[in-house]
Amino acid sequence: MMRKMARLCWNDKDWREPSGRAPQVEGTKYVQDHGFGHEEWLFQERWILGGRRYGQITTGSPKQGPTGDVHLTLFTRLPVDGPAQWAVVAEVKGRFLGPEEAIGPWNAYREKRWVDQMADDVRRAGGNPTTLLDPKVPAHHQINFAYRPHDLTYFPPCERDPVADKERIPRRQYYKLYDHPKPTRSGPKRSDTRRQGIDMKPVDPLKRSAVGQTQVGRRHNEIQNALKRLLEKRYGKGAVLLERNWVDITVATRDSPRVLIEVKAVRDAWRGLREGLGQLLSYAADEATTGQELVALAIVTEGVPGARAIRLLDWIRGNLGLPIHLGTWTDDPASLDWHGVDPLPTY
Repeated sequence: MMRKMARLCWNDKDWREPSGRAPQVEGTKYVQDHGFGHEEWLFQERWILGGRRYGQITTGSPKQGPTGDVHLTLFTRLPVDGPAQWAVVAEVKGRFLGPEEAIGPWNAYREKRWVDQMADDVRRAGGNPTTLLDPKVPAHHQINFAYRPHDLTYFPPCERDPVADKERIPRRQYYKLYDHPKPTRSGPKRSDTRRQGIDMKPVDPLKRSAVGQTQVGRRHNEIQNALKRLLEKRYGKGAVLLERNWVDITVATRDSPRVLIEVKAVRDAWRGLREGLGQLLSYAADEATTGQELVALAIVTEGVPGARAIRLLDWIRGNLGLPIHLGTWTDDPASLDWHGVDPLPTY
């Protein structure tokens, strides 16, 4: 299987539909002329054919595009002023389609009127969908990539540290395929995805360009750092680990099983619970391979749980038997309140 890297245009809606931001960040002629990039539907969940999602990834000249199975690392340029900052968006295993292979799926898109829905998405974002609706445009110019949903691992780019991704992203960020960088001789093997942890996350604000110079603070990192400091006062520095094996916070005391905590910088506790649950289960599965005992999984948001969040939490606990806990973070004074039982060790 090929191992490659490719660039996506920026998108504010998790690449599920055009967001209207791409022309403000990207300098390519197509995006500037039409107001969108074809890859902006790459992770949409509405349309599946034969168990696969379809999308477009720019590889250079469509006439000489690759075909066959591929493992892709996808990256994007962050919408910030000043020097360019880049972040990895996803890892996905799929297949590049040849010109003939793309015809059937694209015809199905037309028959199911999904192309019309795509055109509506473009219009809502302020773009021009002419090329989507033009029957003379070859199918492989519209979609050229297929993958199964379970072969996608998505990393929200604004929650990532661009510095950590710097060495993984090619220096010349054109829209084409790049060879995936080989690991250095002294570095970890490619199959080793473990992470030892870090001291603190960066909290310098990102300044988004174009739209009113809006200041976007790294709220997630601020909460993560503050929560780490709070827990260190209770358990000591050695017991509170930040970003160990990619978990936001791990509490691991000498005499108690560990607790994995996922931070969600949202005021809707239901949304935070819904988004964080899958991540925690994945982390727990990874931890299980180490033989370490888990006591609880916890999600921390900025919102007090409402009826909807409590109903979901109770259903997960009662019907699935999962040790999931939901906490609320408050800045002033710094405090963490749990809905129900406190999952952390007590002395």
